[in-house]
Amino acid sequence: MPAGNVPPPPPMPSGNVPPPPPMPSGSGPPPPPPMPGPGMPKKAAAGRDNLLADIRGGARLKKVSDSEKRDRSAAMVPGAESAASPPAGGGAAAAGADAGLAGALASALAARKAKVSHSDDEDDNDDW
Repeated sequence: MPAGNVPPPPPMPSGNVPPPPPMPSGSGPPPPPPMPGPGMPKKAAAGRDNLLADIRGGARLKKVSDSEKRDRSAAMVPGAESAASPPAGGGAAAAGADAGLAGALASALAARKAKVSHSDDEDDNDDW
């Protein structure tokens, strides 16, 4: 095309197209949105104030005898007597005794280990 010939502008879209937004007037950015109202109801705030007052006042804890104390430092697993004492059998035999998700996971992992460890791929000493 010669430099003097400019192609015509594209045709205007037809249909239900919304008009473009108005151009900014240069008066600055729009105002910020309004601030939200108070987030906590008065009743909850009063409870928190009472708790804070008890903490500041040095509320005394009740004494617990040694017989009532429980060691909760280990994770509690449903169905297990104690997390500190693992079952004696180990392996798949002990996993069969457990019910639920832990037993199913243990048996699936044992079956996978049996398949992987009996693979004959590693026994071949053939080089490529």
